[in-house]
Amino acid sequence: MLAAGRRRATLLTFCSAAVASACVPQVAAGAAKPDLAVSSFSGPRAASVDGRFLLLDKTSNKGGPARPSTTIYLLSRDRRRGKGDMRLGARALKVLKAKSSSKGTGRVTVPRKTRPGRFYLLACADGAGNVAETNEKNNCRASSKPTTVIAAFKPNPLNVSAVPDSARAAGGTITTAGGTLLATGSDGTRYTLVVPKDALLSREEITITPLSSLAGLPFKAGLSAGVLLEPSGLSFRKAVTVRIQPAIPVPLKQEATFSFAGTGKDFHLHPVRHRDGALEFELTHFTGVGLAPATALEFDRQGKRVPTSREAATEQRLHEALRAEHEVGDNETTLSGKFREAAELRYFVWGNEGILPLATAAATNDKLLYQAMQEYISWSRQQQLLGVRTTALDALDARIVAQLALGFENAIRKAYEGCLAGDLTQIARIISLARDMALFGASEGTFTFDFLDRCVRFELDYDLQWTMSGEAVHPEVGHVRVQRLLLDAAMVGRKDLEYVSIGIDDPATGCAVSSTRSKEPFEVVSAEFDLNRYPPRYLTLDVRQGLGSETITCPTSDTPFTYETTMYNDAFFALHFGNADLSYGFSVRRWDELGGPPYAKTSLSASHTDDAGRTWQGTSTWTLHHVPLRP
Repeated sequence: MLAAGRRRATLLTFCSAAVASACVPQVAAGAAKPDLAVSSFSGPRAASVDGRFLLLDKTSNKGGPARPSTTIYLLSRDRRRGKGDMRLGARALKVLKAKSSSKGTGRVTVPRKTRPGRFYLLACADGAGNVAETNEKNNCRASSKPTTVIAAFKPNPLNVSAVPDSARAAGGTITTAGGTLLATGSDGTRYTLVVPKDALLSREEITITPLSSLAGLPFKAGLSAGVLLEPSGLSFRKAVTVRIQPAIPVPLKQEATFSFAGTGKDFHLHPVRHRDGALEFELTHFTGVGLAPATALEFDRQGKRVPTSREAATEQRLHEALRAEHEVGDNETTLSGKFREAAELRYFVWGNEGILPLATAAATNDKLLYQAMQEYISWSRQQQLLGVRTTALDALDARIVAQLALGFENAIRKAYEGCLAGDLTQIARIISLARDMALFGASEGTFTFDFLDRCVRFELDYDLQWTMSGEAVHPEVGHVRVQRLLLDAAMVGRKDLEYVSIGIDDPATGCAVSSTRSKEPFEVVSAEFDLNRYPPRYLTLDVRQGLGSETITCPTSDTPFTYETTMYNDAFFALHFGNADLSYGFSVRRWDELGGPPYAKTSLSASHTDDAGRTWQGTSTWTLHHVPLRP
């Protein structure tokens, strides 16, 4: 029995005798009524018609216990709930105890019938009105700032067909250190590709080819300049610059700079930077780019051809906004507040409706991580180049990076599991992920570098056997090796030389090898893997051969004498003649087997006669074993 003067809220459960799941929490008669309200909520800076995104709210109960309810989200012209409001979505809440709250996200969609404009977003607790409350007027909370709704993203792509001028192509190998390629078109237009340091994971064969023509170009005046970048679709960890210096400049108001995928898919206008009479495209993946003069009508027609990717669509809209500025100088671009606002809206919608959902999915699906990362890099880099960065974009950036961080952790765990199962492709994947983490400024506290150390572990077996003979010399035979030299994730390690056998043939004096020692250890100082393909196309191990020392004892009729020599090192340099350096060592580049198991193996046999008339013959064998560390 309740004490007099006291009221206690008591939950009673009424259950169907036949179906236990039919239990529904009810509030006992006389108990305090609930009071539901949205205590915190904010809307996005921008959204698109038919766009899908997530909203975060905190629904609180200031009164007694509440039965399950629904918090709904509305699009409103003002900050009050009314008949003209449009429903975006909802999230379901379970029983909410007295004086408690529920924080969660709801997936919403802007209705297709919505006309672009400025709206407020509302979050309303108990949107269906199923819970009797002490106060029915405090359920809703409006976003503090309006949300700008832009037109729907409806792809209507244009495809063209590039005709390359192969005779004027320029190509070369670009390494992780970066590099530059230059090509010149038949009309004298100069094309320059600049790849910065660490933009690539490993070296790549790259070609830039001027275009002869572009079939299907939507501009009647024709092509002024164009170049094809290959391998098509190659992605970069940092933006690369394609610089076009046209032989005949195009007037600024007619300047249609564009890009396309492959040899002509998804043709769209592309914003550029003007510098010293040249046009600069900033790219995070290879496309074709070019320039043509266009009329106002042609610009308008192309603006209606929406590319299939949000990235390309955003680039085209920004080109349109830049063209409208009429404030472009030779050395820099002056952007008005109107342009910055338009750019912010485009970038926010692209990030919130395109990249954030992709990054969120990539947090648990490692197959989507690379795509999400590449889109994020392009999204972020474009904002930096145009100087468009706001508080709203910074907050969105942090949300995307948080999801990518989870994606990296998930991808590394899965790659490690594959590594333990013997899938050696995961070695390159983990190294690639680790480098990407560094690009994002990740620390050990954020990402699990331990998996990299566990998977990227190798042991090297090195074996050198030789003979030496010649006039006026004592023949010798030797066998020196290093077994199970452990290489860490940085692919470095050191270990003392082991003499298996060594001797000289000098019956006249009786001289013989009396002792041996490793004065300096054998070392692997660096390695370069092919991280773009598997089986790998190349592997380079840079080693220092160590320094061996042999003591020769010679008995005579008087007192025996000894002397120290370097038979092992003489043999090493003789057998690797022309490829070994006294101060550095040797680079192992040619492998008989690559991709294992063992991961890599090769034997290098040689015969060499030096200036002293000594003839060396022998074989060095190099075997690299993959030895992941299991939990």
